[in-house]
Amino acid sequence: LVEGTSSGDVIKCYLARSSGNVSEKVRKLLRMGKAEGKPELALLDWSNNGNFYVHEGPVDGDGIKQVLQRFRESSLNMAQLCECTQSHLKTFKEMGISGL
Repeated sequence: LVEGTSSGDVIKCYLARSSGNVSEKVRKLLRMGKAEGKPELALLDWSNNGNFYVHEGPVDGDGIKQVLQRFRESSLNMAQLCECTQSHLKTFKEMGISGL
C-alpha cells in the first residue's frame, strides 16, 4: 500500500500475486478476464460514479507514471461500472477494503 504524493494526492496501490476472492471480484467487475501471469494495471476511481481504466501498455515505472499523469489531466478514457455492479462497491467496503 502506498499513500500520498508530493502534490498532495492520495494514491493507494494494491497488488495481487495470486488469484483470490478480492482479486477475482475486481477482475470480474472490470471485465479483465483471467490473470495470465503478466503484470496488469487498473486505475480505480470508484468514488466518481464507478469510473475505472485498464491500462493496455507496459506496466513499468514509465507506464505507471504516464497513467497517473493522464488521470490527473482527466485525459484517460475511463469506463464506468454499470449501475447494477455499483452495489458491489458496498460489498468491498464491508470487507474492509478502503479507498474504493
